[in-house]
Amino acid sequence: MENKNLQVYIDQYIEAHKDVSAMELCTYLIEQNGASTKQYSTGRPKIYIDVVAYLELLLKRGNLSEVKRNRQDCIYQVESVQIDSSKPVDTIEEVEQEVDLQLSFFS
Repeated sequence: MENKNLQVYIDQYIEAHKDVSAMELCTYLIEQNGASTKQYSTGRPKIYIDVVAYLELLLKRGNLSEVKRNRQDCIYQVESVQIDSSKPVDTIEEVEQEVDLQLSFFS
């Protein structure tokens, strides 16, 4: 599944939910949308990093607020499903690099 398709499914998910757990979202993407079932040795789905990177992008845009972040999960609250593209934000690649660094502390 390509990142663009993943983002479409994530957008649909946050439109229907008030709170978003990255792990629950991964499960939804795998079970309902055919995302890859591949996992790291820790049991975390390999799509987790892409999911969190996109959620962090939405956080920076003001669509989400952070509720909780720990080794097991990242949880966000939906603030707005209307994406304001006029707000300057990092590219998805820059956010992914930042998320990779943050997650490496949890490994």
